[in-house]
Amino acid sequence: MAIQHQNKIVDYLIDLLKPFAIDKRATAAPILSVIDGALTTRMLYGNSKVVPILSPAEAVLKSFQARELNAANDWLSLRKLYLLELLK
Repeated sequence: MAIQHQNKIVDYLIDLLKPFAIDKRATAAPILSVIDGALTTRMLYGNSKVVPILSPAEAVLKSFQARELNAANDWLSLRKLYLLELLK
C-alpha cells in the first residue's frame, strides 16, 4: 500500500476511534497492519481464500481498551493473530 494511502487510512481510523478512551494513533497503526495484510492476501489469493479482517481488528481494540500497551508488542501480537486466522 502506498505511503500516502497509509497516511489517509491512519487519519480515517483515528477519526473513527475518537469515541474510545485509547491512544488513537497507536491503535490505528496495528489496524492498518490488518488492512494491509488483508489486501496483500487478497492480491495473492484472489477470491479463493477468505480474508479475515474483523476479528483481528476487534482484538486490537479490545487490547487497547483493556490497557495501553506499547505499539511494538501490539503489532507482534496482531501479526500472530492474523497469521493464525489465515491458517484456519
